[in-house]
Order: sequence, then structure tokens, then C-alpha cells
Amino acid sequence: MTDAGQPGPAVPHRRLPFPQWPGYLAAVPASLPARAARRLIPLLAVLGAGCAGAARGTPAAPSPATDAADPAARTGATAEARPLAGLRGQRVLVLPVQHVSADDSLGLRAGALDAELAFALGERGLDATWAGAATARRLAAQNPTYASDPSVLPLSRSRPLRAGDRVEDPLASQLRALVALHDGRYVVIPTELRVDAAGGTRRAVLELALVDARGAEVRWAGATSGVPLDGTPPAARAARIAQQFVDLIAAPREP
Repeated sequence: MTDAGQPGPAVPHRRLPFPQWPGYLAAVPASLPARAARRLIPLLAVLGAGCAGAARGTPAAPSPATDAADPAARTGATAEARPLAGLRGQRVLVLPVQHVSADDSLGLRAGALDAELAFALGERGLDATWAGAATARRLAAQNPTYASDPSVLPLSRSRPLRAGDRVEDPLASQLRALVALHDGRYVVIPTELRVDAAGGTRRAVLELALVDARGAEVRWAGATSGVPLDGTPPAARAARIAQQFVDLIAAPREP
């Protein structure tokens, strides 16, 4: 106001210089008084951060349950044909074959099948993250006070491992030690190589169990489709079984 009581010329308010604040301060009107602007800035900061987060989306934490090919988490032909496909990028330790049926018609030894399983992993390009029985034995041999022989795990023949089972000690602690040495989380246990005569055709079948060793839980249990004993030479059976195993993880490579 002037001395005569008449309003004087309006004095424009300047935008406050806040070079260190993000661009959302452009929402503060230039005509806003300085005191009001200072009160509004923190509110705009909170709203701006919230909107940015909503726009980008918060990255979902990795879910071992889904990544571990939990059959309940996935559906369709892929889950049925390749139940272990979700583990392709994980570090997984394939342990030695634990038991071979006494049926002489198999014509196979556990050691030969262990070697074929490791070879098949390499053929499918999985050996960068998946490791076979030889690696498991080497890790245990190099750390005898920490890990026991993975070839003789304390498995119950009368109660096979099933999906959803809790893994109890001493097996649980042995598996935890092995995955710690391998810097991973999961192990595949080939529990038994046996003869299946269902349907009148005798087939060599490899029983398997996927175990989350850190969580002490069986995540999946199943078997290979089976190699007919008739018509398959004994020397070729281990390689065929190994191919059926890696089929559970990844499709064959294109020629």
C-alpha cells in the first residue's frame, strides 16, 4: 500500500533456486510465496517418488519355488515334458546314482551312467551351471571334514523321496554341505536305476529327485521315460538314459 492508501505495484515472486532437486519442482508455481514453496517441496518429493516407482514397477524378488520348476507353479506341455526347465540358469549339482537294481538284464553300472549324465549335460550346453557326479565326489574329497561321500547318501529304500517331503538329517546336512561347496542351492539325486515292466515292455528307468538343499525340501520327484531293454544294446543304454534325463531340462540343440 502507498502512503495515500492506494495499492502499490505487485512484486512478482521468484522461483526458488533448488538445483539439487529433481525436475518435479517445475510443478511449484513461480508465483507461490517462498515460505509456502518450502512447505510444498517435501510433499512433491514423496509424490514424485511414488509415481516413479509405480511407473517403473517394483522388480519381483526371485522365487526359488518357480525357478525350480515347481510343477504346481507352471502348467502346459512344457511343465510336463521339461519339469526341470526352470533350473537351466541355476547352479545345480547332479549327484552320483545311488542304487542300481540287481536285475542282471540292465547290464549297467552306476559309474558308467554317472559319466554319461555329465556328458549329456555338456551336449545340451548346461555344463556351465550344472555339474555331475565327478564334481560332487571331488568337492567331498577335498573337504572330508565338511562333506561326506555323495555316492552313499542315507536314503530310505522303503520310503522314496516325494515332492513336498521335508528332508531330515543326516541327509539334509549332507546336501547343504555339498551345495555350499558348489555355491548353489539345488541337487538332483538319481535315487535308483531299475527295470520297469509296465505295459509288458521291460524298460530301464532312472528315478530322480530334485532337492532344495538350503530349504531342506523335495521340490520334484519323477523318472525318465525309460529305455527298452529289448533292442537296445547294453553299451548304448546308459547314453540313452542320460539323453532322457537332459530332456527333462532342455530341448536338444539344433543341428
